[in-house]
Amino acid sequence: MNTVGKQKILKQINRKRILNLLRDTDELPVSELAEKANLSKPTIMKIMKYYIDKGLVVISGKGSSTEEGGKKPNIFKFNANGGYAAGMIITANKLKAAITNFKGEVISSISTDLDYNENLESVINKISDTYKRLIENINVNGAHVIGLAIGIYGPTDYNKGIVFYSPHYPSWGNNIKMREKVQKIIPDNIPIILDNICRFLVFGERILGAARNLNNVVSIMAGFWLGSGVII
Repeated sequence: MNTVGKQKILKQINRKRILNLLRDTDELPVSELAEKANLSKPTIMKIMKYYIDKGLVVISGKGSSTEEGGKKPNIFKFNANGGYAAGMIITANKLKAAITNFKGEVISSISTDLDYNENLESVINKISDTYKRLIENINVNGAHVIGLAIGIYGPTDYNKGIVFYSPHYPSWGNNIKMREKVQKIIPDNIPIILDNICRFLVFGERILGAARNLNNVVSIMAGFWLGSGVII
């Protein structure tokens, strides 16, 4: 990789570090951000401008001036409601959905009944209707939704968005192009992520749950069948 490529990756890493710092601490002045991230103040200011332009960071007030006096520094705050993410899981008898802000706080949730072995077209339509209801419930423009994650029982191909088969919906057949089908009916052309429910579960526990910030995590899900997710 050339120097330009390395610099681009480093810039992305620094941006992510700063955003995570603000998300975890709520708000900080430039001096503390620079100290915690071991970056210069000018670099922090460039990163702040980048996120302010994207609506992910706001200026929440002014800090205290230094002993030498001078201009009071801005205090920057993570904008939890700068965007939203939607998630759904398809269980044996329910379509459960929620929409969260950028701190993972649930803003609205919906549960819809599914029939035993309900046909694929019907389930896809319910996914579409549920997504529209979530958007209406929080009264935001769909452009503010960054993506939709769908978890399902059974083996999946994350990269291709395929469900190889569903043990609860055998009438669907094999190798269902689920992501493609959902993408066609979601109005806002947002990214769709499809994966096994248990993988989402262990990832959720690692990011925001009981295993937050731990390196090695195992989660077990017991319901109509037994599944597990592992992060090492």
